[in-house]
Amino acid sequence: MSASAPLRTSAPAHRVRPGRPNRIEAKRREAALLEIAAALIVRHGYRALSLESIAREAHVAARTIYAKFGGKSGLLAAVVEHGDGLLERAPDLVHDPRPARAALVAFARNYLWAATRPAALALRRTIIAEAPSFPGVARSFFERGPARVHAQLAEYFRRADVRRELGTRLPAATLAAACQSAMLCGEYRRLVFGLRPSPTRREIAAWATNAITFFLDGARAARAVASP
Repeated sequence: MSASAPLRTSAPAHRVRPGRPNRIEAKRREAALLEIAAALIVRHGYRALSLESIAREAHVAARTIYAKFGGKSGLLAAVVEHGDGLLERAPDLVHDPRPARAALVAFARNYLWAATRPAALALRRTIIAEAPSFPGVARSFFERGPARVHAQLAEYFRRADVRRELGTRLPAATLAAACQSAMLCGEYRRLVFGLRPSPTRREIAAWATNAITFFLDGARAARAVASP
């Protein structure tokens, strides 16, 4: 999804074209299809949208979507993963050799930028609204979004050198939850409710730095309390 442009409510200019593509073209076509699907899901809601309508808008056969994604819930899962693509291109947190503060700030900047784009926020609102009727959709979104971030953080906090640097004996899952909570502060909730525009790169940088500082201060406080 575009990192700066507002969410499209109709198909992008580059529609999915028929024919057998090479690998690069296949990737481009899949990205275009997911862009179209995301815009239509947000505009019409998951409940009212059919794969056939997505196929018509994207100019592909519905059976192609079924074969690739296995149905509408699989397509939504792919839309979520595609929208989270900035995390995939981010430096690998789990093996980041830098000190914890630098590694976590870099990770937070990428995470918060991806999570606060207008398209990502619109998709999240739609999925929250549909969750009572389609719990499987909400579960897929959660597993491919927040849960995946939590898992990356937990794996990072299992590293012996990171734990020595933080001086903590807290479980990795506890540290991951605390770090993720620090990043997703009240400001993010305001964004989800549409109470402020998506932040700029500079605002994200300050947000990430403040969130990680808050988390590390809390980790040090917990270490002090645990000390004899």
